[in-house]
Amino acid sequence: MVVDPWTVFEPGRIVSVAKALASETRVAILRALEDQPLSISAVARAVGVSQPAATQHVQTLERAGLVESEMVVVDGAMQKLCRCSHREILFRFPTAQEIQDPFLTHRSSMPVGAFSKIRAEPPCGMSKVDGPIGIRDSEAWFSHPDRFLAQSLSMGHGFVEYEFAREFPAGVDVLEVSLTAEISSEASLPAGINECPSDITLWVNAVKIGTWTCPGFFTGTRGRHTPSWVSIQANQFGLLKTWRINHDGAKLDGLFLSNVKPEALHLFDQRVTTVRLGIEDSATYRGGLHLFGAKFGNYALDLVLEVRYTVTACPVARGG
Repeated sequence: MVVDPWTVFEPGRIVSVAKALASETRVAILRALEDQPLSISAVARAVGVSQPAATQHVQTLERAGLVESEMVVVDGAMQKLCRCSHREILFRFPTAQEIQDPFLTHRSSMPVGAFSKIRAEPPCGMSKVDGPIGIRDSEAWFSHPDRFLAQSLSMGHGFVEYEFAREFPAGVDVLEVSLTAEISSEASLPAGINECPSDITLWVNAVKIGTWTCPGFFTGTRGRHTPSWVSIQANQFGLLKTWRINHDGAKLDGLFLSNVKPEALHLFDQRVTTVRLGIEDSATYRGGLHLFGAKFGNYALDLVLEVRYTVTACPVARGG
């Protein structure tokens, strides 16, 4: 697991941490606590100060959030055991935009063919603007380099997973995570039969967000952006769906899915945010899924992940 530095951006916290570090003795205490937790008496011995002085220094570090302590029983007596809270610290000062608008949104687009993992069962395939990619119903073609040009991706069963780089800063207060995609079912049915319910599930960072039953797929009317070489009897477009995870839980187009909230996604534990769409093996309706990119379907967009967050701005110092 990748652990990012502790990002300090609140004005009061910046001052508190800076003051706590403005002491060679307290820095020495942090170094002593890097490898193992220590009692107050052990801290005093490690840095060569009296026990009362060590207690005061540790309290300063605790208030700054640099040291965590707990009371434990050692040889029948209660002792305070201290440990270092963070090995790396990053001071981050807000940009002019963040000062003006503390509620920010980071938006990332992902082509449908730029997946990191896939398990695709027939009927399955990919298409780019000028034609199909490889042989339909052959999962091997999902490993071909042309997949990055794909504007249409479909499968009868399985899943597809994407990794979005985590470009928003660590330590901010995430208010909402949302995913928008144009999506439909996918199946081999006689011409004119489009009803094909499919239980499509979304996972974010391996956390199940919820399942939506897609009603079917759409033929007979050409998608606004679907190339002319695609048969009118083939799947033309999907439904534009937006999943939102915020402090009220997870919803799809306003309809409640689950009680999952942003903090359950552990967004700061890794440098990417993984998004998986698929059909569970236990699903009631296994009608496949079809994802449409910016140059297929009715909507000129790829998969879009948005993270809305807030940053507390530092006050501007004014001369007297």
